[in-house]
Amino acid sequence: MIGLKKVDDTWIECKFVESHNHKLLTPKSISLLRGHRVITSAQKNLIDTLKESGIAPSKIMSVLSKESGGDYNVGCNCFWADARSRMAYQYFGDVVTFDTTYQTKRYKMSFVPFTGVNHHHQSVMFGRALLVNETTKSYTWLLKTWLNAMPGNPPSTIITNDDNTIAKAIADVLPNATHRLCMWHLLQKVLE
Repeated sequence: MIGLKKVDDTWIECKFVESHNHKLLTPKSISLLRGHRVITSAQKNLIDTLKESGIAPSKIMSVLSKESGGDYNVGCNCFWADARSRMAYQYFGDVVTFDTTYQTKRYKMSFVPFTGVNHHHQSVMFGRALLVNETTKSYTWLLKTWLNAMPGNPPSTIITNDDNTIAKAIADVLPNATHRLCMWHLLQKVLE
């Protein structure tokens, strides 16, 4: 069980009870949810037509969601950090890597981990996020939300891939941080 409360435009975890947990829904049981029970005749005809054309079920869901004006199961950005992440940030948060190159396949959302390096040269997590889109507004929201969750001072250095929308968000939210580009991305640019 997890309890959330909304403060301004941000959802904050206010309660977490690990012992009060339930099994995750399986694809078979999700059809039992009220919101998944009703299919209009037009939607049924479209589904049948797409099936006959050999379209995969995941693509059919994508078509239906776009037709209804949205993305299936995608509606907002999401950020989370646990106590271990916050504690690690207190000790090792002077240099942070903010990597936006991971994409979830099913929902086409960006997975964004915040990482650092501890005194044993091991990677440590400072938080994670799923972003609906890669806009300056999304990155600004994410950086502000992440900073709000982390104790102590903002990082002195932040390392990212080469992206103007990220650079604008960092300049806005972390004006005193040194912004560096990831070596891997620099080497890829050299090849281009």
